[in-house]
Amino acid sequence: MDNFSGENIFIEYFKKTSSEKWSYWHFLRSNQAEIITLPPFSDEWTGLDGAWQRRFFYKAKEMPQWEDLNWKLPENSQLYSFWDHIIQSRKFDAIDSKIFSLGKRSVFNEEKEIRQDFLTQKKLKTNVDGKKKSQIYDNELFSRHNKEEMTPNSPPTRKYSTCLPQFSLPSSHQNIGNISDDEADFDSATSSIQVNCPIIINDIVELQLGSLPCEKSRWIINNLDISKKWHIFKGESLKLAKDNGLFFESHVQQILSLSHILLLKPKQHCPLMVKIFSAELLDTMHKDVMQRLTKCKTEFNAEVFLKIIPIVKCLQREEITRKNAVLKLQMLATDCAYGECAILQAIENIIQRVPTITLKSPIGEVELCTAYIDPVLSPIFGDPDRGVFLRWSNKEAPESKNRKSTGRAKQPDAIISDINQLSWGSSRGHGEVKAQEEINNLYSLCTDLVRVAVLNKDAIDFFNMNCILGFQVVGKSLIGQHITFYLTTLLYDGMYVMVEVGLLNVPMSLEELPAFLTSLDTLLVVSNAFWTNCAMSRPAAEMEPNKRSTLATPNFKELVGKSRDRYHSCEIRF
Repeated sequence: MDNFSGENIFIEYFKKTSSEKWSYWHFLRSNQAEIITLPPFSDEWTGLDGAWQRRFFYKAKEMPQWEDLNWKLPENSQLYSFWDHIIQSRKFDAIDSKIFSLGKRSVFNEEKEIRQDFLTQKKLKTNVDGKKKSQIYDNELFSRHNKEEMTPNSPPTRKYSTCLPQFSLPSSHQNIGNISDDEADFDSATSSIQVNCPIIINDIVELQLGSLPCEKSRWIINNLDISKKWHIFKGESLKLAKDNGLFFESHVQQILSLSHILLLKPKQHCPLMVKIFSAELLDTMHKDVMQRLTKCKTEFNAEVFLKIIPIVKCLQREEITRKNAVLKLQMLATDCAYGECAILQAIENIIQRVPTITLKSPIGEVELCTAYIDPVLSPIFGDPDRGVFLRWSNKEAPESKNRKSTGRAKQPDAIISDINQLSWGSSRGHGEVKAQEEINNLYSLCTDLVRVAVLNKDAIDFFNMNCILGFQVVGKSLIGQHITFYLTTLLYDGMYVMVEVGLLNVPMSLEELPAFLTSLDTLLVVSNAFWTNCAMSRPAAEMEPNKRSTLATPNFKELVGKSRDRYHSCEIRF
């Protein structure tokens, strides 16, 4: 391993550091900035750690004090935190591949840097007289950059953050892996990457907002033209994407607007939306859509509700068994309406599946889906007699796969599908789930929300559905599992409205069941709205003029940048 990459920092470390402080962990912390810029460039922390451990002990054995020192390795949790920060620091904007692969940049990385240089020089051109002259200059500048050949020996230098965030160690990361010596010792060019960089959408110039919506398909409330304000908001979002880029934590509604999706969540709107629409108008818009989509019964049968409460109390006092409680609930369901029967079945599933008291142990995503969420949602949104099923398929959504000609289509955690002969048919809803350990990861939660919104829009376009259900589950330790329900519909020309319908906390034990009973009205509203609006399609001729394309370039993975910051402002509640 003579003359391997980074050998000098090992020599300097053992030379300038007192032997009493020598340790692998002390070396990593002392040379974090240099390690970011040195190969190997992998996304696997175990492989990175294995390569650097071999280098460290190779040089350590050359020291006279080698035999006398008690060498100890840090805990795996410490190593994971360190290497995860290194990996994230190397990510640049929306690039989801390695920064360098054996010293050669990916094509997308080259295009990214070209665009970044282009935008930088464009800002210096602000004083050029005449709009036409400036545009000609922009085109010539960008064309010239495209023709330049970028080599890995002269990369641009950027700043990076050296603060080490805290991460929890996944159970799967237990052993130190290896990287081949060829890759570990390859002397490729280096680059320092800024962690908190915005998402620059490279080819956003291809997105065309088009003209104002046609007069026959405008949303008018109290003589206010909502469609016109929506067109202005999309234009401002497009301008922001071109000039400064977008952060997922702070710009969820702007990102969705680039695909013509208007997200309405009560009291949770970005400053730009409030500026253009006003807070009062946004609340009025939300109520207007809710009235259109929730015309059915919105209150759970009071007489049945009063009979459920003593059954649950007796069960908690262990005066009756779970089996007897389920039988009593089944008897109540005989005279109930369709939505209330489904809710009673969900309560029966909870009684049969959850423990008596809430467990202290953390729950993983798979267990959360199968043991807690599915027993509640399957009776509400699934009906085998109607050929509708809630599936935890982890498969590519057909509507997303149809839109994407290249790359990998989106894979929602859950899909609500109907059956078409011997195959799965159209999608009626999509869901995303995050376990308790992700509760503070705003980047991941915002990404899930955008994924649900885009999948719902694609389903409307592909299947000509009137409405699509979306739900997002966020694990919480004290109040069960929090679910937010959405309905997405193509309301007017170029306006896919995604409205928050309700919130629900799924109980994790029998002791949380009484609190769940207070949400039966919300569950009934969501259930009736789903079966009323999401079970029907609309004529293609009626919908086609109002449709708009989803932002396809860059694709979803490229759009979801790796830059993240827990301190970014976020108006969305999860």
